[in-house]
Amino acid sequence: RFYFGMYLGLFAVTLFFFVGTLFLKKRVEKNAALIQTMAFFYSLLMALWSTVITLYDQRASENVSVYVITILTLAVLVNLKPWQAVMIFGGCQFLLLLLFTTFQRQVVDNRGNYLNTTVMTLLAIVVATTLYYNKRASFKDRQLLIAQKEEIVSTNAKLQELANTDSLSGLNNRRFMDALLPVVWNNCMKGKNELGIAMFDIDHFKEYNDRFGHATGDRCIQAIAQALLLETESNPSFVIRYGGEEFLIIMPFSEEREMIQLAESVLHRVRGLSVTTADGRITTSVSISGGMCSQVPTSDLTWEEWIRRADKALYRAKNNGRD
Repeated sequence: RFYFGMYLGLFAVTLFFFVGTLFLKKRVEKNAALIQTMAFFYSLLMALWSTVITLYDQRASENVSVYVITILTLAVLVNLKPWQAVMIFGGCQFLLLLLFTTFQRQVVDNRGNYLNTTVMTLLAIVVATTLYYNKRASFKDRQLLIAQKEEIVSTNAKLQELANTDSLSGLNNRRFMDALLPVVWNNCMKGKNELGIAMFDIDHFKEYNDRFGHATGDRCIQAIAQALLLETESNPSFVIRYGGEEFLIIMPFSEEREMIQLAESVLHRVRGLSVTTADGRITTSVSISGGMCSQVPTSDLTWEEWIRRADKALYRAKNNGRD
C-alpha cells in the first residue's frame, strides 16, 4: 500500500507539472520565470520522493538505486541552476546520511551506501551545473546571433533606403522610381484607374548657380523639395528628384483636375520661396515650370513613353515663358 500510494503520488505530481508546463510554454517568453520555478519545485519533490523510497527500502535491503537513478535523471533533464542543484541534491543526501540507520532493522555496514550516494550526489551536482552553463552559453550565442541578424536586417534596410533616397534633397531618387512605376502602372491599368504625373524643372537654374554659387543652388533644390513634399503630404503621391533640377510627382488614382490643382499650388508655393546665400543675402527670384500627363494606362503605352509626354509638356511650358 505504501509503494502504491507513493508511485500514484509520483504519477499525479508528474502529470500536473507536465500539463502545467505545456500550457505555460504557449507563451514561453512571458512565463519563462514561472516555468523555471515549476521545474525547481518538481525536482525538489522528485528528489524528496526518491529519498523517502530509498529510506523505506532500508527496512528490507540496502538498495539505493531509486535515489541514484532519480537524481541523475533530474540533473540531466531539468535545467537547474547550480545553487538549486546543491540545495536539492545536497539536502536529500544529508537526509539519507542522517536517517539511514533509523530505518534499518539491524546493524549494517553503511560505508558502501554512504560512499555510493555521496559520489552520485556530487556527480549529479556537477552534471547539472555543467549542463546549466552550457545551456546558458548556448542561449547567449543564440541571442547574439539574433541581435546580429536584426542588426544586419536593419542595416540592409537603411542601405536600401539610402540607395533609394537622394542625399541632397531627401526625396526618392530615380532608382526608386524605376522600381515603383512598373508596379503602379500595372495596378492602375488592371483597375482602369487614372494615373497622373507632373514633371517640374527650376527655371534658369544654370544662371542661378552662376550668380549665387552652387551652395546656394543646393539650398534652392532643398527648399523646392520641401515645398513639393508640403503640397503632396495630404495626397497618396510620390515625390522624386528626377535628376539635377528636375522633380517628379506621381499620383496614382488621380484625375486631371486634381493634378492641375496640385500643380498650381506647387507653382504658387515656389514663387514665395526665399533662399539664403552664403553671405546672408535673400534670393527671391525662384520659379519652376511644369508639365503633366494624366490618363488611364493602356497596354499600347509604356510608362517610359508616359513620362516622355510629361517631359514634352514641361518643355512647352518652358518655351511659353516659364513659371
